[in-house]
Parts: sequence; structure tokens; C-alpha cells
Amino acid sequence: MKKILTSTIVLAAFPFITHAQSFQGMFGNIVNFVDRTLIPFLFGIAFLFFVINVFRYFILGGGNPEAQDTG
Repeated sequence: MKKILTSTIVLAAFPFITHAQSFQGMFGNIVNFVDRTLIPFLFGIAFLFFVINVFRYFILGGGNPEAQDTG
């Protein structure tokens, strides 16, 4: 685990060390990734989870209170 963490930190800092990209540019790329990719992906997963549980509650567990509890 320590080796993986160390290699991740080294690879993340590599462009900064070699002067290929400034820290501000790298930080901007990380923020851009979170704003444009990660947050919509997490909202999509949450929405799918919500829709699946609504389906399980109303459709599959119609008159069964035990099935409604799982939904």
C-alpha cells in the first residue's frame, strides 16, 4: 500500500518536477476533472440508485410491506 501511494504521488508530481506544467495548471486540470466529470458521474449513479429503489418500492413491492421496506 505504501509503495502504491508513493508511486501515485511521484507520478502526480512528475509534470511539476520536470517543468512541463505549472502547479496552477495541474490544479486547474484537477478542478476541471472534478467539475466536469466526477460530479456528474456521481449524480448519475445517485439518480440510478434512486430510480431502482423507487421501482423496487412501488412496482415490485406493491402490496407487500416487507418488500416495501427493502425498497
